[in-house]
Formats: sequence, C-alpha cells, structure tokens
Amino acid sequence: MPDNQQNLQTPQGDSQKFSLWQILTVIAIIGILAVIAIPRYLDREPVELNVNAADGPEDTIMNQAESVLLFGRSPIIERYQAPEFGFDFQQGNDVDGMENYIGMKGANYIQLFGPEDGLIGASMSFQITDDKEQNEDNLDIMAEIGNRFSPGSGEWVEKQGNNILENRILDFIIEKNFDANMYKMMFQEISQFKMMSLRIN
Repeated sequence: MPDNQQNLQTPQGDSQKFSLWQILTVIAIIGILAVIAIPRYLDREPVELNVNAADGPEDTIMNQAESVLLFGRSPIIERYQAPEFGFDFQQGNDVDGMENYIGMKGANYIQLFGPEDGLIGASMSFQITDDKEQNEDNLDIMAEIGNRFSPGSGEWVEKQGNNILENRILDFIIEKNFDANMYKMMFQEISQFKMMSLRIN
C-alpha cells in the first residue's frame, strides 16, 4: 500500500513542477517583450492634434481663451471720458452674462463688453455729419479702439471708414478677422441719422 501511494503521488508532483515552469516561462517572455517595446514607445514621435471647428467644444473653448484681451477696461473709459473726447460712461445691463459699459456723446456711443481685466468685445457708432473734420476725428477714435483689440487693425478700419465717408453707400457691411476677433463695419441710416458702426467680438 505505501508503494502504491508513492507511485500515485509522483505524477502529481511532476504536474506541479511543470505548472511552475510554465509560469516562469511566461514571465520571462513578458519581460523580454517589455525590454523591447518600452524604449520604442518612449522614443516615438509625438502626435500632433489638428483641432478644427468641426471637431467640437475644444475648439470653441480655445477660441474663447484666445479672444480674451489682456488689458483693462478702466484705461479705455478714462481716456474717452476725458474732456477732449467727452463720452459719458455708465454701466448698463449685462449682455449675455457679460458686464456692459456704454459711453454716450450725443448720438455717438462706445460700448465695452466683458470683465475689467480682459474685455471680450466692443462696438462704436458715430453720426456722419457734414463736418468733415468731425467725421475724421470720430473715425480716428474708431481706429484706435480697433488697435486696442488687435494691433494693426486700425489701418483697415481707417481705410473702410474713409470709403464709407466718401461714397455714403447705405446698408454697407464688411467683415474681417484679426487674430481671434471678428471686425464688422457698417453704414446705416437710423431714423434721421446716418451712422457708421464698428463691432468687434
């Protein structure tokens, strides 16, 4: 009886040794693959992501971040409410959740959207009169506001504004992108007033 038990135990012991050998073999193979694969993974070329407008919210968030202006609202208000310009600024109701300040001077106005430390957009309209010098002064202010959002855009504003003043084309609208900002210039007749407008957003 003891001999039979010993004979029966021997295959079981061989089976246990064989299973352990298999486990060690698998571990060795995994180690070899890791040594080969990891350096190749670390040395791979970085993948560049090309985000387009059709790709979804990421692009919208990126554009919003780029369009936030890195200057304060107060310096603009202080400049244009000075006696030489004469705009009277007051805080209006929020527009689309953004702070809104409006400076009035007769039929002319400057409007600023966004927080104190980074404006999101602006608009300006002025009445076109028979006083050529006054029209040019107002156009200079409009171009200066354009430059505050996107440096270099004022030249385009001046060019389009002079074209509007010379030709008086009603319902004239022209748009152009500067950096992340859309500029729209218009010539409209509102009631008895002929108005030139610039919108930036």
